[in-house]
Amino acid sequence: MPRASASMLLLPLAIGCQSGGSGGGQAGEAPQFDEEFQTAGLNPDRGETVPKVRFFLTAEQNWQEAERRFERKDYLAAQQYFAFIRTKFPYARFAVLSDIRIADCQYAREHWLEAVDSYSNFVRLHPGHRLVPYAMFRTGLSQYEQIPGSFFLLPPAEEKDQTAVEEAAKALGAYLRRFPQDENVEEAQKVYAEVRQKLMKHERYAADFYRKLGRDRAYLGRLTIIRDQFEDVGLNPKLLLEIAQVQARLGQVEDVQSTFDGMAQRFPEAQELKDRAKLVREAEAARAEAEAKAAAKVEAEAG
Repeated sequence: MPRASASMLLLPLAIGCQSGGSGGGQAGEAPQFDEEFQTAGLNPDRGETVPKVRFFLTAEQNWQEAERRFERKDYLAAQQYFAFIRTKFPYARFAVLSDIRIADCQYAREHWLEAVDSYSNFVRLHPGHRLVPYAMFRTGLSQYEQIPGSFFLLPPAEEKDQTAVEEAAKALGAYLRRFPQDENVEEAQKVYAEVRQKLMKHERYAADFYRKLGRDRAYLGRLTIIRDQFEDVGLNPKLLLEIAQVQARLGQVEDVQSTFDGMAQRFPEAQELKDRAKLVREAEAARAEAEAKAAAKVEAEAG
């Protein structure tokens, strides 16, 4: 999935935030600057030069300059101005917006961990703000961007640690449940489906691992996780048939019946339904064999 555009809906908002307590110089007045402020937490990358900026004495002037720098993709400079506003003008109308704009700068600079923290803190500190949906959406995207990619010399993605994938699914799922009508839902749904597919493939990898070892109970356990927890991306007649086949080998007659009942309800036209009678017979035979072995063992121990 391509990353979302770093520019967002705050720029039009700035146009409507004129003066009203934030100050501003008179026409023709020479600008004045704060020469003392030092911005912390920029964490420049190798080869990234921190530009020297001059801070204005009003929140509005600094906001306008920050937005100008942001639109020019001068994110390190913009981040300094937003940080200045947040620190020097904590009660100005631009301060809260600067919180989320700092996160946007971090996102644009691909500082994903920092962006996650900043967007999450915005949601925590301003739970009723109208930009909470946006912040939650961007939290999910920032988590998604931390998922390791695939490279032919490395193990497949499904074999790797899934922590980043799980965190992305958690964040995007929370956003989609809370704001199902938000403007970014369509994009979030696409990313969420991709993340869910990755998690399902990890369970598939684990299931195949146990299958190759002949450990049917562990194999079945992973298949049922796919069935129960990944219905949106993993449930299909082939999976249910595979589950029924393992249940049959384990002699789980009633479970085979239940699996085919579920298949008939969800996929009434599935070709796999024709295997029901055969697998029930196999399950009954496997149960009878297991019971006979158990009886023989008891008899041998008693003798």
